[in-house]
Amino acid sequence: MWVGQKAAYERFEGDRGDLAVHCRRGQLLDCRAKAATASQPSSDRNRSRMEDTWVGWINEEQKKRLGLCIYRQPYLSKAETANTALPCSNMFWKAPTAWAWKSLLGPADIPPSTYFIPTLTTILLHNDLPDVLPFPPLDDFCKTLYAYVLHTHVFEWRQTICMLNPTGLLSSPLSLAPQNIGESLQERREWLVSCLKNWDTFYGNDNQADPTNRNPKNSSGILLFHLAMLALHLNFSDLHMVTGRSGSEADIKLAKQSLRNWLQKERVQKIFDCNTRMLNAAHDAITAGDAQRSGFELAICLFMGGLTSWAISRFGSPVRISMLGASRQYAGGQNFDQYQSNPELCTESSFDPRDELNGQVSNARDGLRSLKCFRLAVAFGDILELHSGPD
Repeated sequence: MWVGQKAAYERFEGDRGDLAVHCRRGQLLDCRAKAATASQPSSDRNRSRMEDTWVGWINEEQKKRLGLCIYRQPYLSKAETANTALPCSNMFWKAPTAWAWKSLLGPADIPPSTYFIPTLTTILLHNDLPDVLPFPPLDDFCKTLYAYVLHTHVFEWRQTICMLNPTGLLSSPLSLAPQNIGESLQERREWLVSCLKNWDTFYGNDNQADPTNRNPKNSSGILLFHLAMLALHLNFSDLHMVTGRSGSEADIKLAKQSLRNWLQKERVQKIFDCNTRMLNAAHDAITAGDAQRSGFELAICLFMGGLTSWAISRFGSPVRISMLGASRQYAGGQNFDQYQSNPELCTESSFDPRDELNGQVSNARDGLRSLKCFRLAVAFGDILELHSGPD
């Protein structure tokens, strides 16, 4: 997938099943203490008992980290993480010798680590139980891991929307409910927004950083946070379809109509705001030199952000698009609803919002092309090139 070739992607689709099987059979996500077995003599007679303990711990920690890397892929069930523990602090992992490791460890047998499920429960239920569930400090890897886990919840919610009202038509059985998605699904979206804000509050703004991490800003997690917020307001499948994913003109026509249906009313402003914040975060990450560390997340966010800006300019409600510029000009971009009651505040000198949207597409394209080490990003940039500039 990274090289941007269809054959490589098809190979990846076949190989990922092997990863899941290896993860299950190797019990990589099961971090419970294993039953003691007869001790085997060390193959290296010059190695001390402390060194044997250190090497054994390294092997177990490697399995744990490998299992969580595989779990980030969308084909392992949540139930498989019941006994999963998070990686220990990098301070222990980077210890160069058994003696250094034991010096950091003190009287304990192994470094401390947090269970996966309780931390996830804290993120999901903090608003309901604010004084019961703590937020443990996490390193960059774990912060990003939980951002991916929240994406699985957003994906499940979006799949339900696609089944019940795939095109946002007013003739849908849900058309009498708020925003054409039904009251219960609306409540679940608000709950997901709260969960994402919990993650952002405690793990997204350089908070709870690992003291050994010299670069505490977690660009990958921040980008995933903004991408998830955008996914709660816009169906990404429509964006993929309208760019010709299936190659069917009928599918493209249906996707265009679906985008027109959803890009109405106050949703245009919400989508525009979410998308602008995501694109700004992506460009900030590139400027900070995080292209190597967060290349995949950067490629996805820049691509989806560019497509979203293009879709708003082409399929959004013209009245709402014109108000984007007005709300931006009014008092430096204050409350959009305030402008609606004072439309005369928009003067003739207001900039055309479509110019800004087209600029976002071009900037996203240039950002993708700057990630030259990733063929996938370059391919995404070529797609945005076809959609940049005025019609």
